[in-house]
Amino acid sequence: MGTKRLPFPGGAYDAVHCARCRVPWHIWGGKLLLEVNRLLRPGGLFVWSATPVYRKTPEDVQIWHGELPSPINSSHLICLALTPRRAALRRTQTWRRSPSPCAGRW
Repeated sequence: MGTKRLPFPGGAYDAVHCARCRVPWHIWGGKLLLEVNRLLRPGGLFVWSATPVYRKTPEDVQIWHGELPSPINSSHLICLALTPRRAALRRTQTWRRSPSPCAGRW
């Protein structure tokens, strides 16, 4: 995913889910998130779920809690907005792609 554009048209998916995922979404200037953003239709969801073992390193803890400046936490730059968490989904972060066009942001 990081070296090539995936062979799908933009706006092709309602959701992208990364489970038990150690993908460093915030590196390379957020290039991986830009591809997720491209694939999602307006209003689509990017769901990132992680088991507790993946949230123990200091960097992961900061990302998970929104304390580390990164494209994930500055996702307004790429049309993604963090949705509120429900108690049952503490191991999941969900971002919704803006329903409006994001021209010039990605």
